[in-house]
Amino acid sequence: MRTSRAALVISAVVVIAALKLGRELLVPFALAVLLSFLLAPLVIWLQRFLGRIAAVVVVTAILVAATVGVGWLVLGQAAELAGKLPEHKHKIIERIKTVRAAVTLEGGTSQAVEEITKAISPTPAEAPAGPSPAATTVPVAEPVVKVAAIQQPSLTAALGPWIGSLVAFTGTGAVVVVFVIFMLLYYEDHRDRILRLFGTGRLNETMTGMHDAARRVSRYLVTQSIVNASHGLAVGIGLYLLGVPAALFFGLSSALLRFVPYVGPIIAAAMPIVLSFAVFDGWTAPLTTLGFFIVLEILSNNVLEPWLFGSSTGLTPMAVILAAVFWTWLWGALGLVLSVPLTVCLVVLGKHFAPLGFLNILLTDQPALEPKGVFYERLLAIDFDGGLETAKKYLEGRSLQDVYDDVILPALALAENDKQRGELEEPRATLILKTARDIIEELGETIRPLPPASTPLAILCFPARDEADELAGRMFAQILAEDGRRATTVSAVSLTGEMIEQVAMEEARLVCISALPPSAVSHSRNLYKRLRAQFENLNIIVGLWTMQGDSRGRIERPELEDGVLCVNSLAAGREAVHQLAESLVLTSVPSR
Repeated sequence: MRTSRAALVISAVVVIAALKLGRELLVPFALAVLLSFLLAPLVIWLQRFLGRIAAVVVVTAILVAATVGVGWLVLGQAAELAGKLPEHKHKIIERIKTVRAAVTLEGGTSQAVEEITKAISPTPAEAPAGPSPAATTVPVAEPVVKVAAIQQPSLTAALGPWIGSLVAFTGTGAVVVVFVIFMLLYYEDHRDRILRLFGTGRLNETMTGMHDAARRVSRYLVTQSIVNASHGLAVGIGLYLLGVPAALFFGLSSALLRFVPYVGPIIAAAMPIVLSFAVFDGWTAPLTTLGFFIVLEILSNNVLEPWLFGSSTGLTPMAVILAAVFWTWLWGALGLVLSVPLTVCLVVLGKHFAPLGFLNILLTDQPALEPKGVFYERLLAIDFDGGLETAKKYLEGRSLQDVYDDVILPALALAENDKQRGELEEPRATLILKTARDIIEELGETIRPLPPASTPLAILCFPARDEADELAGRMFAQILAEDGRRATTVSAVSLTGEMIEQVAMEEARLVCISALPPSAVSHSRNLYKRLRAQFENLNIIVGLWTMQGDSRGRIERPELEDGVLCVNSLAAGREAVHQLAESLVLTSVPSR
């Protein structure tokens, strides 16, 4: 185990180092993979009419044309905005003066502070009056000022950095386009090679992982594009109506910057807000622009994105932040843009490949613990309020029977297992059962029992051994009360002889032996044999709660007795009671 963990850590370090060193090649490749995920559905649809090659050419041409067109619009609008900024120079200066005056301390406080500072600061000693001897004897030469000729930079020198960046961007874009074309043309071949790489013995697992990754990443990119385009359109129209200069530029930049997690929307909103404060007279228009962005972000984050996204990424907010930091450190600005899709791929790998399972646990938005685990954790903390809240949260849209079968009974079974292994001390186990009892009684108050049947059936719930078995019986009695059946739960401190006497005294026709693992079978067998020896006609149901059984909750336990009715859930026990009640002769009394 230690060797495998060490090998995993070493492999992770090697992979991260390779990603860092191979940035120049891997960034275009990763961007091409994501674009192929986005474009693959369109290619598949078009190839039915045009064929694969023509479909790829058309889709790639649309991608290039859209990229060039958007880039041209953004650069044109940016140049136009830069040209208009000098016209607003005086307004910007006046606004800065106004803000400075607003934040200046009142009542002459700042002047007083300045005078106090000067008073406590050391001052140089006064120079003696009259010329010094050195001043009268040493002549001072006049400095010679040399004025160098200032040369205007050439056009090539001025545009050199911009030309270099443009050439690098164009080269990267060309590499991405070439990758995209070949990925779309030979999609099936690449898929088959990946399957061969992971082994033909794991075809189903590998295929499932690849399809899951493609589906989730494609859905994320398509949905994010729709959300960003809608947001950018709203920004452009809103700023145009408000009179903010370069509304088209801000709309386009807002749509593009929202692909950058967290930071992008802030930058996209900050630019037009700051410009509005600079170019408008008064405060009404700038504050209106600020309010417009606040309302737009609220609608986008709380209405549009949850409606469209749903669970498309499956990442927690913390995972998104960590991914943004990690991929930005690794690949810079493009890594920040690609952080969410790349992390989704890692989560899918963790979901389908056991060695990377920790990624699925740490990064996915699925609950880290099942409800039974959360409830048991609250019991271990002796947290009544937290346990009750967990149970009620699971109760939303479900029945109380579901809460007992899926949450509380499994949690009590976990406690019994820990107790049997010696991992749970007796005093703490007692507190856990007391907390569980209080929660069960609180939940029982939500039951609306049906009126009792005209010919009521006396049902007794006997614990096989201890208080945990008794609590399971109490839950079963509450569920039966919903059907109008009267069920009495016997205390765990009762002796077996007392239970036998109670059967005769109440003329019970049905007994449920309630037992939780791990020692459920042995204790249930002893009690069952004692009851059967005393009452031949007594109907007995053995509830081996949470143990494995068939789809109906029935269990075959030959060690108890052939033909005995064993169930593993309250739902199955409820159904068994319903069937037995219809066939019982209520007037007969069990014979001893």
